[in-house]
Amino acid sequence: MSENWTSGDGKRIGFDDIIGFISEHATTEGKVYVGTDSHMRGNHCEFSSAIVIYSEADRKGGTYFYRKQRYPRADFNQLRHRISTEVQHSIDVSCRMMEVVPNVNIEIHIDSSPVASGTKTSKFSDGLVGYAIGMGFDAKIKPEAWAASNIADKHAK
Repeated sequence: MSENWTSGDGKRIGFDDIIGFISEHATTEGKVYVGTDSHMRGNHCEFSSAIVIYSEADRKGGTYFYRKQRYPRADFNQLRHRISTEVQHSIDVSCRMMEVVPNVNIEIHIDSSPVASGTKTSKFSDGLVGYAIGMGFDAKIKPEAWAASNIADKHAK
């Protein structure tokens, strides 16, 4: 997995350092939110995955980290493939975190709308949520999927 992560304030950080934050956060039963978004840009597709450390109990700010990955546009002509890859990136990051911090509580945020909304991604929502849950994670879609639709989205553009 790429080690090119950036903190919310723009500083480069290694994944091992992020794990340090997560380990400390997990001792307070805090939740970690993971989301990925993507955008087509010229001849490539830009993916951005975000790891967000935030405590609902404390409601004191939060910390986030993101990484960007670029792939050829031609690899993602189908929306189904692109949004499935977003979820796969989030699951990959989450599994890697759990290998080191098995007690971490992770919620995956999926940049997809509810089925009833009738948007382009809505027809995939149930399957994507099922995939994340099947891998052992809690999962949320829009409008509750802010780690993907706000934070990762900001850095995918």
